[in-house]
Amino acid sequence: MLDLLDNLIRQLLIEQIAELIDDTQVRFQPPDQDWRTYVSNLTVGGNPVNALNIYLVDLRENRRLRSNERIRTFENGVANDEPAPARVDCHYLISAWSPAVPSVAVEPTLDEHALLYQAIAVLMQHSPFNPSRVFPAGSVALNAWPGPFRDVELPVEVLPVEGFNKLAEFWSGMGQGSLWRPAIYVVVTIPVALLTEIAGPIVTTRITKYLITGHPETEEIWIQIGGHVFSPNRLVAVGNATVQVIGGGGSPITVNNAAPFRVGDTITSNNINRAAITQIAGNNLTLSNPLAGLFVGNSVRIANVTPSQNRFRMADASGLVPGTVVITGDDAANPGTTVTEEDVIASVAADSFVILQADLSRTRTFNLNVAAANAPTLREALSAEWVTLETVAGERLQTTQTNDAGRFTFGDLHPGSYVLRTRALGLAEITRNIDVPSPTGEYDLQFP
Repeated sequence: MLDLLDNLIRQLLIEQIAELIDDTQVRFQPPDQDWRTYVSNLTVGGNPVNALNIYLVDLRENRRLRSNERIRTFENGVANDEPAPARVDCHYLISAWSPAVPSVAVEPTLDEHALLYQAIAVLMQHSPFNPSRVFPAGSVALNAWPGPFRDVELPVEVLPVEGFNKLAEFWSGMGQGSLWRPAIYVVVTIPVALLTEIAGPIVTTRITKYLITGHPETEEIWIQIGGHVFSPNRLVAVGNATVQVIGGGGSPITVNNAAPFRVGDTITSNNINRAAITQIAGNNLTLSNPLAGLFVGNSVRIANVTPSQNRFRMADASGLVPGTVVITGDDAANPGTTVTEEDVIASVAADSFVILQADLSRTRTFNLNVAAANAPTLREALSAEWVTLETVAGERLQTTQTNDAGRFTFGDLHPGSYVLRTRALGLAEITRNIDVPSPTGEYDLQFP
């Protein structure tokens, strides 16, 4: 980049100053004895000519223009971060030289001062420098500049007020016989391209929505970020079905219980690999794609079954109406274990979907197999008249009334053992020994 800047300054001065007609008149070597010899023999077309010496004396980073900005580019699926270029101040001293020998009739210093003045005017009138304004479009000289810097403003400071404070040292360092002479002090700021950093592969996001036409409650959204699938929980509980046979290519499978599933369901065996059911014939399921890693003996289920379900499909939901109910059925988390959950039915939708009120404290997921032993049953919830909290010795500590949903709360309890006692209208009194805190996380009282 420094050599490009040198050529830009030379081109600008030659174009704008009439007596500069050849590149040999603008040079960048030290103004030492070799330079003085060079000037004394300098001719163009057989005639002696004046010359400008442009010497780069110092380089400093411009901290005021430092930036942490980064530009992100993409290439072949990879994201690259390109830091903003650093800025460097290039300090030049420009002096004018004449090959003439002083005499009564010839005063070469005047010629040097005249050339120096013209150089000052050109530099001031054309700052800041811009390569695209100096070199013709498409020229070799312009194309030599990096693409991002071909049409960029390069700050230029001509004759700063503080001057070049080491001018005396400069001329004394040019060798024996060097004399102090005026020089134009110019500071040009250029960019320095920093190395591009590889940020990593491009992360793409794809959002896909699936649902059975006419059944918005079956909607499922898949979000794929960087090749990983993140899907909001589909709150539909379906009992597991065990794989009996896997067809060619792994797409058709036979399960021991296809009844909980329906065409359009998205199923999984590990909540990572998924497939949609496109056809059901008996216990034979046709899948949209093979489930990777599936083998005979695996259990498949609706994708993203969660314990905090707020809806499930019953074999027969006819006659159900909104209200508080007690649900008893087979525990999907522990097949063969009967569990009970009290809840409130918000509505009963088409296709025997029972929709419950949202409750983050809900813990049960019920199997929905059609076998009578596994099918959940619902009955109206009973509200207790009262619930007491007692010590193990029978001392009554607190009494409370249950709400319409049959729930109760006791506060300000210290860790220890207690007894819960309750009675509901028409039912026998029941008790339960509890520990606070509960190792199971619940303090339910269940009427037989």
